[in-house]
Amino acid sequence: METLNISSQKYISDTAFFDINNRIKELCQKNHITVYRLSKISGVPYSALSSMFKRNTSPCFHTLFKICSGLNISLSDFFSEGDIATVHITEDARYVIELYKRLPADKQKLLIAYLQGLCDNELSNLY
Repeated sequence: METLNISSQKYISDTAFFDINNRIKELCQKNHITVYRLSKISGVPYSALSSMFKRNTSPCFHTLFKICSGLNISLSDFFSEGDIATVHITEDARYVIELYKRLPADKQKLLIAYLQGLCDNELSNLY
């Protein structure tokens, strides 16, 4: 029986290698977000992000998930080769989203119903 000694570096071509840190920096630049701001919106400590970039180490899955959540993108979007649509969200909208995410599911449904009621009321005032 023949044993193969496979080094992952041998089989990853330069075009297939995905630089996670550069992708994070690219998304931050595209959305005009500083590392400090990323730490605030993602919940990842600034010191952890700074250290990750200085040492050029990749984040663990949980940290990457939090970063993606802070950037309002999915992990799939993060790893997609195409350009993702940039959605600019105001600070107030970001705050509302953060509050919404903190609510239990039943309260989220109530909030949605309330917002729909507000919108319906505004629409009826237009006619």
